[in-house]
Amino acid sequence: MASEYVWYLEPLDSSTNEVISRVLAEDDFVGKLATDRDRRQLWQCPIALIPVFVDSQKSLNLRFRIYNRKNNGEVRDVTFLFKKGRRKAQRTRELAELLTSPSP
Repeated sequence: MASEYVWYLEPLDSSTNEVISRVLAEDDFVGKLATDRDRRQLWQCPIALIPVFVDSQKSLNLRFRIYNRKNNGEVRDVTFLFKKGRRKAQRTRELAELLTSPSP
């Protein structure tokens, strides 16, 4: 069986939570999920969108942590894995388009 990762975002303030909620579907809100010894409010997020959020941190003043879970294992903080890349401007535009497009 191939390993399957599930990715999560934890907003660290209300304005970041608002941006995440506008981009992701309401069904992606996981609620409180145990991570190590703490329970955190997490949004399930496709891996393809995580670099878009990372690259938009400064311009949109976003504050969040990134977590993942392999199969049904424990939820781990993997924020350190994501650093700003060369395609920052492109990803920032993609997030801006997602934020300005009408909700379904």
